[in-house]
Amino acid sequence: MIGLPVRVVIWSMVALGTIAAAAFSFAAPAAASTSCKTIVVKVHAKHWVWRNERRHGKVVRVHVRVSYVKREHRKVCTTTSPTTTPTASTPASVVTLAALAPSFTQDPTNPLEVTYEYSASATTTTSGVTASDSQLPVGIVNFYSDGLLVCSVNVGGQTDGGACPVTYTASGAHTVITTYTSGSTSATTTETEQINPFTTTTSVTVALVAGSCSAGPSADHCDYVMSASTIAQSGEPVTAGQTVAVAGTDASGVVESCDVSLAPGQQESLAVYQQDLGGTNYTEFEIFAPTGCLINAPSVPNWTFAASYAGAAGYLPSTSQPVTVQSPPTVVPPTG
Repeated sequence: MIGLPVRVVIWSMVALGTIAAAAFSFAAPAAASTSCKTIVVKVHAKHWVWRNERRHGKVVRVHVRVSYVKREHRKVCTTTSPTTTPTASTPASVVTLAALAPSFTQDPTNPLEVTYEYSASATTTTSGVTASDSQLPVGIVNFYSDGLLVCSVNVGGQTDGGACPVTYTASGAHTVITTYTSGSTSATTTETEQINPFTTTTSVTVALVAGSCSAGPSADHCDYVMSASTIAQSGEPVTAGQTVAVAGTDASGVVESCDVSLAPGQQESLAVYQQDLGGTNYTEFEIFAPTGCLINAPSVPNWTFAASYAGAAGYLPSTSQPVTVQSPPTVVPPTG
């Protein structure tokens, strides 16, 4: 009987140690909670007893082991995991890249020299609201003209593009492509730019040389200075010459004419004579060397000057308004 309490106590100590360890392990998470309570359980047990038994016709006392049910108090603990309160997640933001359509300007002295301004932008959309990014994602912007890469610039932050000079050989339609690449994301825009030639304005001037007109016994004459110029729509002079067409209709209805080529800034001297040859009035028109033009026709009352510019790459042709010059008065030959 002495061994029974010792055996039971030892078993109870082991059971509590396991529970405590369990409680400790459950209590380790700071957010978990553990509650314990004592319950009564039924336990099957055995013990030795003396009793009388009949063996071989005799009653004898024997020491036997019998089973019985006893009640025990046990401590039971329950660990409850903490309830996680879901937190609202931050809405995802979507960054959209854009390669912008370029703008361009033409050089005022050469319309085929074009400077493009090319750039990129980015927007961020959060919860359906889109806003422009003040800081451009780091990347590279390439600019192509007619299939050729002509310019490239690194962008990011406040730098969003650059300027790209391109010289064409002809006016008309040109295809330009702008690409913006940042990481694995890219954007492209394609535009057709119309590079128009400059319009031009041509003018001619025929100025009377002061004090040059004179009268003689057989002829009157006046001296003039002729010049022409062509100005582009940009306001810059065109560095190409003009052709001046000079024409006059004589007394018989025949149009007398000649063409004179003038270099830019060139002035040409000319003279108009009215003379009597054998009783017939003749008008003589003469432009001096180096171009040379000599017309001698009966009675041409006036002469018309019109300058024209043939045009060139990037420039449209133009013709001036006509300028009219009167021939000097007819001189009556002296009689005698």
